[in-house]
Amino acid sequence: MWSPAFSKMFTSDFSEKTAKEVPLPGKIANEIREMLLAIYPTSAKGIDDENYSFLLDLAREYMMEKLTEKCEDFLIHKLRWPRQQHSSQCLDLLVTAQSYDLERLQEECIKNARNLSRRELNSHSKRDKILLPNYKKLVDGIMERMENKIMELQRNKVKIFSFYCNFEFCILIFKNATSQNPVQEHEQDFSEPWEQSDVVLLVEGQKIYVHRLMLSMCSPVFSRMFSAEFKEKDADEIPLPGKKAAEIREMLLVIYPSFCKRVTDDNLDFLLSLAREYQMTVLTQKCEDYLLWGMEKKNEISSIMETLIIAQNYSLERLKTDCIKKTQNLSTEDIKSHELYDQIEPLSQRRMVELQMDNMEKKLSEAKAELEKSNAEISKLQGKIKEMKKLASEEIVVCTIKMQQEGKVVQEHEQDFSEPWEQSDVVLLVEGQKIYVHRLMLSMCSPVFSRMFSAEFKEKDADEILLPGKKAAEIREMLLVIYPSFCKRVTDNNLDFLLSLAREYQMTVLTQKCEDYLLWGMEKKNEISSIMETLIVAQNFSLERVKTDCIKKTQDLSTEDLRSHELYDQLEPLSQRRMVELQMDNMEKKLSEAKAHLKKSNAEILKLQGKIKEMKKLAFEGLKHFGEVASCLGNHIRHAMQMNSRFQDFAMTTEQYMLTIQKDSPGRAKMNERDKVCQSLGLAHSPLVYLQNKLLAITKEFN
Repeated sequence: MWSPAFSKMFTSDFSEKTAKEVPLPGKIANEIREMLLAIYPTSAKGIDDENYSFLLDLAREYMMEKLTEKCEDFLIHKLRWPRQQHSSQCLDLLVTAQSYDLERLQEECIKNARNLSRRELNSHSKRDKILLPNYKKLVDGIMERMENKIMELQRNKVKIFSFYCNFEFCILIFKNATSQNPVQEHEQDFSEPWEQSDVVLLVEGQKIYVHRLMLSMCSPVFSRMFSAEFKEKDADEIPLPGKKAAEIREMLLVIYPSFCKRVTDDNLDFLLSLAREYQMTVLTQKCEDYLLWGMEKKNEISSIMETLIIAQNYSLERLKTDCIKKTQNLSTEDIKSHELYDQIEPLSQRRMVELQMDNMEKKLSEAKAELEKSNAEISKLQGKIKEMKKLASEEIVVCTIKMQQEGKVVQEHEQDFSEPWEQSDVVLLVEGQKIYVHRLMLSMCSPVFSRMFSAEFKEKDADEILLPGKKAAEIREMLLVIYPSFCKRVTDNNLDFLLSLAREYQMTVLTQKCEDYLLWGMEKKNEISSIMETLIVAQNFSLERVKTDCIKKTQDLSTEDLRSHELYDQLEPLSQRRMVELQMDNMEKKLSEAKAHLKKSNAEILKLQGKIKEMKKLAFEGLKHFGEVASCLGNHIRHAMQMNSRFQDFAMTTEQYMLTIQKDSPGRAKMNERDKVCQSLGLAHSPLVYLQNKLLAITKEFN
């Protein structure tokens, strides 16, 4: 990578090609070590005054352009800053630059030497070693400076000491400071070789150093590119036209197990596009998991519809199912009137209709239990729903068959790692079985394996590594989950031992997958036993996000149920305190709601009491008027009965008047028909008694 000389030595037909030891006769060991420290990207050793001379000799001998460039940069920096060195030293560096063909350094030395006087130039010890073209440039520069100085003095009439104000030097420092780019030493930048990177991606003119194995594991596109008869198979640099360097770096940070960066709203769109283009299942799954996690808190129709469009555009089936499920509680009118509804696939529309019909059927069943009188109407509606559901099911069957015919059904294949595959370079021995894996992949996922393969351990150069006390099936399951090319999901069956292996081998990426699975499952868990069991798992493996989610779930449970649970004493004191605090907050919230409800009820009671007083007042007035009506009717009957004699008017009670009305028989109407004085009023007695009883009941009821 650094030296064509060494490259030919190790790749061509030389004796050193397969040799484990290569002698370098005539070289000094300390100088070779200094050279290696200067070229290795993991070393912080730089160029200095003590080593630049022999490093330039070694760089020329082994044709190391990068090392030569580093030495030249150091000398240019030394020439520019600090300024305490004597100006004549630039002539010494000019001779050095000529010896090693350092053109940039030569130009910089000539530029700085223009501040010398003619006497200083002629008296310098190395003047004769300066090449004629460079010497001519030196003289011309000094003469030009002197002419400009004379013209300036004559024009501005300034004092002679102003010459010593080296304004040009200040400008040079300013340009140097503004032109230098800060060095980024983070390996996440991928701008320099790291961890045995063996291929370079060229994006927007920038070099991104990566690993063929990692790209092949994550992407079938890159795998074919590196293994089939493509021009990129043996290329050291691969251009990616039309791509953005920042997006490619972000993609690498997400798929590399050693970085394990999370998907966010900022990088989601371009990561999905890159995952589709390069067929990266692991990247697609991470984006889908992020969207599924976000869907838990989304209930607005716009958010659901937008996410559903993304799911169908990138064939995210789990996300699509989750979005469709979310629509079951929305109204059909709102869904069909939404601006994005026409962009949804027909199959998704049918599934939404089916879910909504199922939801309607469920609600109708509940209504049937509560409203027994509406059985006939509910049965009629259920019949219509079943008929509609049958029609929708037929459409779904047609769409499903069409999808299967188009080859959209994906079958997963699991690797058993029992044979060498994809340049596997190490074997794990578990229960006497051989499991073929890759050092790079294990190092990326696990700091434990990384130290094992890189530090002074016996496993460093071993072809087979024994894992005592482990189960072969569990190790295979772990590999299927962490390898990007398989991307197997965490389940209830493998969760426990995957968490144990992740903790033992410090696998952040595996721990994160287990944590995401537990968080996804917590959405449907409300039983106290499930919550407490998950919380115990979270605290045992330090899963902070799961722990927070479990504690949040307990706020709606009773304190008595929590403290009496058999697992409560196994919880950490901090978790117990957080649970109590959450329950107290919940109780305060409920108390505030109860107070507000009580206040509202009191207002309603006061309002009803006012109405009761008004009704009572009206009832008493009604009884008063009732007595007057009874008196009027009773006197009328008495007057009719005494028409032929003198009428004697005297006061009677209401009961007596009612008795008089009751005795007024229908037969009297015939007897007095000729007189046409009165008709029988006995029929009015029953309605009057009913009215009197009602008025009395009102007055007694509200006393």
